[in-house]
Amino acid sequence: VAQAWSLIETVYRASPSRPLKKALDSLAQRMGLPEKRIWLTRRLQRHHRGDTESERYGEPHLAFVECDRNGDQLQQLRGQLLDKTGIASTDVTGDFEVRFREESSVGSAVMREWMDLLARRAFLAPSNCLLKSFDGGVAFLPDPAAPFLNPGWKGDFELLGRLLGLALWHQVTLDLPIHPYICELLLSGGVVDRDEQDLDGDKAKLESVEPELVKHKVHWLLEHNISELGFDMAFLDELLGPPSSQSAVASSGSCSSTSSSYSSPLPGGGSGEGKPIDPEVLAQAKAAVDALGPVPDIVNPEDVLPGTRCVAEPLLLRDRSKNGVQVQLVPGGESLEVTDENKDSFVRQLLEWRLRGSLRGPIEAMLKGLHAVVPPIVLYEASWMLSPTEVNGLLAGVRDIDVEDWHKNSRMVSGLTAETQEVQWFWKILRQWAADGHQDRLQDLLQFATGSRRVPVGGFAQLVGFNGGKHLFTLAKASHLTSASLPTSHACICTLDLPPWTSFEAASQKLSSAVAAGRSHFDEGTG
Repeated sequence: VAQAWSLIETVYRASPSRPLKKALDSLAQRMGLPEKRIWLTRRLQRHHRGDTESERYGEPHLAFVECDRNGDQLQQLRGQLLDKTGIASTDVTGDFEVRFREESSVGSAVMREWMDLLARRAFLAPSNCLLKSFDGGVAFLPDPAAPFLNPGWKGDFELLGRLLGLALWHQVTLDLPIHPYICELLLSGGVVDRDEQDLDGDKAKLESVEPELVKHKVHWLLEHNISELGFDMAFLDELLGPPSSQSAVASSGSCSSTSSSYSSPLPGGGSGEGKPIDPEVLAQAKAAVDALGPVPDIVNPEDVLPGTRCVAEPLLLRDRSKNGVQVQLVPGGESLEVTDENKDSFVRQLLEWRLRGSLRGPIEAMLKGLHAVVPPIVLYEASWMLSPTEVNGLLAGVRDIDVEDWHKNSRMVSGLTAETQEVQWFWKILRQWAADGHQDRLQDLLQFATGSRRVPVGGFAQLVGFNGGKHLFTLAKASHLTSASLPTSHACICTLDLPPWTSFEAASQKLSSAVAAGRSHFDEGTG
């Protein structure tokens, strides 16, 4: 298989003949996604570090992050972008070290937890209006409203691209499922112009993103007489629903009435745990937003903000009226009524806006960040090897945890065996959580033990440990602990130390307590 990877790379670079390219495409399709992940990792290493020792220059660059767990995560990222440090360093492919302030742990697992923290509290928080879901949080896309609301939207989406690139580089499974359609645009190098003849293709793509919109608007309009609609419809599309409050502060409410109801499992939502913000910094950010004025009821696609404000400040958004905001699909669309004669044109313009116009700016910014790790040439080669759905799988893995797969792909050390009472209790507790539908507890435990809440593609057999290497989940005998102790984790090597508990009830209570403690801070000695 390794020889096949090298052959594919070499021939693709040399512009293969059509028959050979077809054979190589077939070979790539037969490769499993775990193998493709290895190919991508090795390809990136060769790009950044050379094929031979003679091509490697000096010591690797060190990027360092000290994260305030309880602070505003997006504000901290903006500070790194401003200072060109941490995730915004010139080179993030060398040594990358993360520490949580006032916590002692370091290592790969701490970095994995930090990246998950950024995903959930900086980018997935609905109130930040950066990402949006139309399927209840299964997958996310850039929020079309962000460029109209957020003075620093370009930098924020660049940071998102850098996070995705860093996750691919370190083989980290993020709790941030990017929609396969967005993965398709990233693989393609950006938003491409539409094919005027491929209306069915556009409808299928939008249906994969917003099935209800296609069913109840696109198909309905094409299949019915407009007179059956019962009201006048202009060439407009809703950009923002009525706000839940008139505060410009992002944390005050959800971005729009159609935003996902995704809730962070960490306390504090998108702005930390209520930690006070420097009044002077907050005043400067509010003044900048107030100077822009509220978003009008009707906007044109060209009315997006420059998005270039780069300041280490909390995210504040422009206000909008109580009626919400709509975008004109064509010039003068507010005054152009949809009729039976022009409804085909309306549908085409709606598809164009939803699939391309609303995404072009955010995708360009994400690519700028992604290219810091995955350069265009590697992204181009990856587009031959990986489908958009596979890229989604590499980034987000699998959220629902299969306890039987977990059990099958685990091992025991330090004298533990399958017959050891503590081991049997451990798996009985996990199976009970699964039967009761407590996926959140299983995800919390996985994060406590490994630093990541999601299972990598390929299941627990592909679990990532120290420095991105595969490492099976391990249960170890905790001879240094007492029956009153909580289990302790060594998350960099995916290992959990089990104390000598005296009953199933005690084991269940202690395991639950350890998971709760690990959710609030990362310290490999909790017990």
